[in-house]
Amino acid sequence: MSNSDFISGLAATATPVRPRRLYADFAILAAIAGLQILGASLLFGQSEAVGKAFMMDGARMQLKFWLFGLSGAVFAGLALWSLYPGTQRVSMITLSVAALVLLLAVIGFDRALTGGVGQVLDPGHGIACLISVVSLSLPVTLILSLFMVRGASTQPNRTAFLVGLAGGSWGAFTYALQCPFVGLWYLALWYMGAVLLVALAARVILPRLASW
Repeated sequence: MSNSDFISGLAATATPVRPRRLYADFAILAAIAGLQILGASLLFGQSEAVGKAFMMDGARMQLKFWLFGLSGAVFAGLALWSLYPGTQRVSMITLSVAALVLLLAVIGFDRALTGGVGQVLDPGHGIACLISVVSLSLPVTLILSLFMVRGASTQPNRTAFLVGLAGGSWGAFTYALQCPFVGLWYLALWYMGAVLLVALAARVILPRLASW
C-alpha cells in the first residue's frame, strides 16, 4: 500500500472532531452526583447517630462534609481540565489540594486514642466503611472514566489518578452523610484509605482503555 492510499483511507474514515465543552461535562457530572446524593439519602434515611453527632460535635461533622465534598469537586475539575492538551500545573495544584486537606484534617479532627487503637480504628465499622466508600465512588468514577476514554487524554496516567481521587472523594462524602465518626485515625485509615484504593485502581486500569 502506498502512502497516498494509506492517507486516502484515513481521510475516508475520519469523522469531525468537536471541541470539548467543559461546562457540559460538569453539568452531566453534577446531575449524576445529585442523583447519587438523592439515592443515598433515600437509602440511608435519617440516621439517629448522625443527628446526635451533629448535636455533640457539629463543627467536625461539617468539616468532614466540606473536606470530602470539595475535594471531590476540585479533583473532578482537575481531571476534566487535564483532558485538554498542553494543560500545565495540574500536578502542582493536586499536591497543594491534598496537602491542604491533610493539614485541615490534622488540625480539625479528633486525634485522641482514648480507649486504645483498636477501639479508635473500630475495624467492625471501618471495613464496612471502606467497602461502602469504594462502592459509592463508582458513579462519579465511571462517568469521568467515560470522559477520559472518549477524550483521548494525552496524559492518561495523571488523568486516571485524578479520576480515582475525584470518585473516591465523592464516595467518601456520600457515605459521610450518614456516618457519625470524626476521629482522625479512623478517617485516615478507612475513608482516605478507600479514596487512595480507588485512585490506584483507576491509575492501573484506565490508561489501558485510553484511545491514545
